[in-house]
Parts: sequence; C-alpha cells; structure tokens
Amino acid sequence: MSKVDKLIEAQSKGAQIFHGEAVCIAKIAEIFQEFSVPSSIFPLKEIIEVGLNRSSGFIWSKQRSKTEHEFKKMGQTILYDVVITCFVEQRHMQKLTGVKTKKLLFSLPISEMIFGFTSDDKVKVVTSTGLYRVHHISEFENEDGTLDTNRLPNISL
Repeated sequence: MSKVDKLIEAQSKGAQIFHGEAVCIAKIAEIFQEFSVPSSIFPLKEIIEVGLNRSSGFIWSKQRSKTEHEFKKMGQTILYDVVITCFVEQRHMQKLTGVKTKKLLFSLPISEMIFGFTSDDKVKVVTSTGLYRVHHISEFENEDGTLDTNRLPNISL
C-alpha cells in the first residue's frame, strides 16, 4: 500500500466520501468554493471519488486516469495523477500530492498553493523543492475566459 493510500485510509475515518462523476464534480466545486479556491485550477475529468475530512481539512479526489492540462496564458502544462490529495484551509492548499508542473523535459511536484498571495488576484504555486512562482489568477482561466462560478472573493479582472 502506498503512502497516499495509507493517508487516505487514515483520513477516511470520519470523512464525507462521494462517488459518481456528476456528484463528485459538483462536490469538489462546492468544496473549492467553500475554501475560496477557483475550480479552474484543477480541470479534472472523470472523477470517481471525492473525500473531505472536515476535522483535519484533508481532501482527496480520484479520477479514472492521469490527465494533462495546458494553461495557455501562462504557457504551462500541469499533470494530474489518478489520486490527488491535500490539506486545505481558507485560500491555502498544502501538502499537495498528485499534481506536477511540466517544463521542458522534466516535471516538478507542486506541494502548495496560496490564493490571494500579496493581492486578491495572485496565486503562489510552490514546488516540493521550495521553488515558487506567483501567477495572476487570470492565467488559470478556462478556455472561454472564465474562472468558473467559485472565484476568489473581491477579484476584479
């Protein structure tokens, strides 16, 4: 059993767990909205399970297969593993697993994201090596130019 599986097993005690693609997509959007995280940050598809342990702030999602998404405005490709986990609190995701940034011939795991960093329209993305970049929230827009309905509070683009 992997570390991630053990963590999910431990955190699933007392957690709300949801199954089914439609339910999971709606639930992850609801969770992100509650914690002021724009859901366009994680354009996941075919989600089969979502879990939230409110007492610890631990969330996880499982999708059918790994996915890759290019955020065209920042010229960055992000890789999403089958299982993604993190501890979430208001505008902050930490101990993130299952998400990597792909640049040239290598990829780096993203371990933390802070929304509203220095100003409401900034996102700080930190890799597991401690390297970070601050992005404008508009760089995470969907192809139609929206950030979905759960935008960060007080953002004017």
